[in-house]
Amino acid sequence: MDIFCAGTIANTPQWNLEHTSLRFIIETQAAIKTTVIASGRLARYLGEELALQRGTQVLAYGVIEQGDDGGIFLAPYSLAPDFFPDWSTP
Repeated sequence: MDIFCAGTIANTPQWNLEHTSLRFIIETQAAIKTTVIASGRLARYLGEELALQRGTQVLAYGVIEQGDDGGIFLAPYSLAPDFFPDWSTP
């Protein structure tokens, strides 16, 4: 199971709903290996609270940014910085 979360949800009313839903998915539905790629406060939460549960691995977390060319990329402050050298999207 791969979960990709983008955007700044920590400052929105949906924050509690979103992180509760994802935690439920990870804790109850996750396969032996779950990859979570997320951003911002949600990723920090997942990395600190859930990364060791049920084989869940948070590969990277950071800030979603928009480049000058309009592309979206993740500027990571990462748990695995060498694994994702470039998150640029054309």
